[in-house]
Amino acid sequence: MGRRGPPPLPSATKLARGTFRPHRSRGEPVPAPGVPTPPPWLPPLAREEWDRIIPLLRARGLVEEIDSAALVGYCTAWSDMADAMRVLREEGTTVADARGGLSAHPELRRMEAAREALRKFAQEFGLSPSARSRVSSTPPRVRSPEAEARRRRYFFRTPEEQGR
Repeated sequence: MGRRGPPPLPSATKLARGTFRPHRSRGEPVPAPGVPTPPPWLPPLAREEWDRIIPLLRARGLVEEIDSAALVGYCTAWSDMADAMRVLREEGTTVADARGGLSAHPELRRMEAAREALRKFAQEFGLSPSARSRVSSTPPRVRSPEAEARRRRYFFRTPEEQGR
């Protein structure tokens, strides 16, 4: 069973709305600043979407270098959906089948698959406002030099030193 209730919002969105409460955003990873560069092979429509969405994500602090693959997937799904919609606009949503009847245009399936991919990339890879806050992380434990020295002395003793 999935999580109940509305999906949580990332801290950056809460701050923008003026409803930020730190106790409700524990463990949320803080994205490192940086913007991924688009690959040169992106189709033109995907590149347009990349150029449109990057400033929006950067303004909210929701994009970092590691998001490159997710952004490529999102933008190419956007391109596929736009291309399928263009074909449907030109040719209509139905086509004549082999018996002379009407059936749904194959581009409808392509458009629906692209919509589903867009939704999944936005939800699963942090491109929707709620997706980033669903990921939690804990910072690595920082040990004092004395504690680290004690740990090393204990774990790296020879069997003779351990009394065996």
